[in-house]
Amino acid sequence: MTKEELRKIRRMIVEVEAKKRQREELYYRVAGSGIPIKTTWVQESTPGDKMAAVMAEVADLDASIRHDIRVLVAAQMKAKEEFEKLSRPELVAIMTDYYLNGYTWERTAYLNGFSVQHVYRLHGEALKEIC
Repeated sequence: MTKEELRKIRRMIVEVEAKKRQREELYYRVAGSGIPIKTTWVQESTPGDKMAAVMAEVADLDASIRHDIRVLVAAQMKAKEEFEKLSRPELVAIMTDYYLNGYTWERTAYLNGFSVQHVYRLHGEALKEIC
């Protein structure tokens, strides 16, 4: 596993979360409008037509999120196998929290009872073992 592959996992986590927030915003736009979705199409543009377009956008976003999650889970499983080969449990914990759980360095340090600087050092050790 390379550092670039690990960075990609972090990016995928951020991208999936951003798409989920975007989907929630679209849901709120639909729910807050009070406009029923039309089931028949007419030539003129009406609020119902706009709502149908928003619902189609939500459906496309859902499909994209599902795909991204499948790719992310596969990458995380590969990374987890590599992390489990690390020599010390604290290295496994640091790498798992940061790369698989998507925690910040600060949260990773807090959860594991280390300073952020120590987490950086442990991370460096872990990278030397797996990269």
